[in-house]
Amino acid sequence: MTLYYLCGSENVPFGGVRVAYRHVDILNDAGISASILHHITNFRCTWFENTTNVSWLPLEITDADVIVVPETRSSLLSTLAPGGPKVSFNQNAFYTFQ
Repeated sequence: MTLYYLCGSENVPFGGVRVAYRHVDILNDAGISASILHHITNFRCTWFENTTNVSWLPLEITDADVIVVPETRSSLLSTLAPGGPKVSFNQNAFYTFQ
């Protein structure tokens, strides 16, 4: 099982990008397999220092894997990796239903 944190692929400071990268680092340090998931191949945020595990779409995601989707992209919950478990990572409730 791997936790994949879906993350925007813009290399500018915004939103919860750095928080997602930190969560992935903390999970891996705790022995839980986790990775940031970007939609641009070989992309990595460079506006802050990191050595975070990063993966890119398209990616073979199994039903044992979990995709963590930010509240700003909650519309993807039903279409991303159909059948597999997903979690909405909500840092700002005001964006949830936009």
